[in-house]
Amino acid sequence: MNSVRSTSSGFTLLEMMIVLVVLGIVAAFLVPGATVMSQGMQLNGAASNMAGQLQLCRSTAMATGVDQMMHFSADSLGSDYHIHEGGNIRGSWKLPNGVTYVSPAFQSVTMMRNGRASTSTYIVLQNRRGDMDTVSVQASGLITVY
Repeated sequence: MNSVRSTSSGFTLLEMMIVLVVLGIVAAFLVPGATVMSQGMQLNGAASNMAGQLQLCRSTAMATGVDQMMHFSADSLGSDYHIHEGGNIRGSWKLPNGVTYVSPAFQSVTMMRNGRASTSTYIVLQNRRGDMDTVSVQASGLITVY
């Protein structure tokens, strides 16, 4: 009697287990790095958003001829920073979870109709790891993030 031997190709259970163990080890090293990167991106995004809102305030003040005041204070009126136009709050925003102010408890900047700011100031933000980003507002109206 002739026995026919099948030649099926595939992976053995042992080979699959080795691949899964290697993938698990690689994932264990990548997940903490992704968390650190995410925290840094949240901080950078928060500073960039704040600078963008300040630039929009400046543009709005110049276009409308109405001074725009921006307040920076944690949990003030249900937000972390907001814009006053006259006596009304025009917009308000919260910082991302884990991002806080390092600078004094309350700061205010008025973007005036001539394009200048009422004062020069720094708004310093920090994440849980201690990384910091700074939004700089110059009296000339220049706003930068570093």
